[in-house]
Amino acid sequence: MFPRCTDTELDFLNELANQDEVKQLLAQEKVAGVYVPDTFRHLSSRKVLVTEWVHGVKLSECAPTEIRSLISVGQEAFLVQLLQVGLFHADPHPGNLMRLDDSMRYEIQENASLAAWCFVLHTLCNSIELLL
Repeated sequence: MFPRCTDTELDFLNELANQDEVKQLLAQEKVAGVYVPDTFRHLSSRKVLVTEWVHGVKLSECAPTEIRSLISVGQEAFLVQLLQVGLFHADPHPGNLMRLDDSMRYEIQENASLAAWCFVLHTLCNSIELLL
């Protein structure tokens, strides 16, 4: 079970499809204050996910008062994903969320920690060639 789940989790085309679906579902449900970056399927592969560049500040680098003011945005996005559409971003820690520079919208960054997971997993399995 673990190898199959890990293989699916490390397949960036699967992650691309999930990101596109979350973006579409959040828009369909009119969740305000959340921005999911566009993906570039033609530049992506199982080993590489290419998304648009979004300027912002990681929530982990924001002041606690600013983070507190955004809790309702995250709460609504999470509950809509979990209770209404049945698909949700499964790694919403402060390093995966950003305050965008141009407004008070927030980006869910799929795969922010996945590259590190790939590195560790391939290193442990002595399969460095898969990192290239």
